[in-house]
Amino acid sequence: KNLKQAQIVSKKIDNADIIYVGGGNTLKLMTLLRKYKVDVMLKNAYLKNKVLCGISAGAICWCEFGNSDSRSFTSGSNQLIKVKGLGLINILMCPHYNSEKNRQNDLPRMMKNTYKIPAIAVDDGAALVINGDKYKIITSMANAQARKCFWKKGEYFTQILEKDKYQDIEFLYKKCF
Repeated sequence: KNLKQAQIVSKKIDNADIIYVGGGNTLKLMTLLRKYKVDVMLKNAYLKNKVLCGISAGAICWCEFGNSDSRSFTSGSNQLIKVKGLGLINILMCPHYNSEKNRQNDLPRMMKNTYKIPAIAVDDGAALVINGDKYKIITSMANAQARKCFWKKGEYFTQILEKDKYQDIEFLYKKCF
């Protein structure tokens, strides 16, 4: 039965042009993707240049890591955790940066242990778009922003990213070490 279900999921992913992953419990999402080998199917979709997108946990899943509130679903804890994503984008994704204040306070702690990659902290209404070796920030709300966050030589930095202009993806990684 599991083999048949895996074949159905694989066929749906293969036939899709766009793959959208919704929000929710990031830790549970990643656990299930790995358990049922959907992670491999999604990585193959990436290699076939499919459009991959998502919101909150669905944005985190494509990245190396994510700043997640998954513990709030299971234990009611406000402690944020770092969840390992699929690793397709070498960043730590931090969603809801403007609406969940604990993310702003906790991200520096989390980044101190993830110092070799930047975090991209996006407000509600902001998104990171990556197309090949270019990226841009788009927004659906006037005040929404995205920022690059990183530690360098013992100091924590936050840089607001320019909106609506494609730039080289390498810009996201400059000055991060």
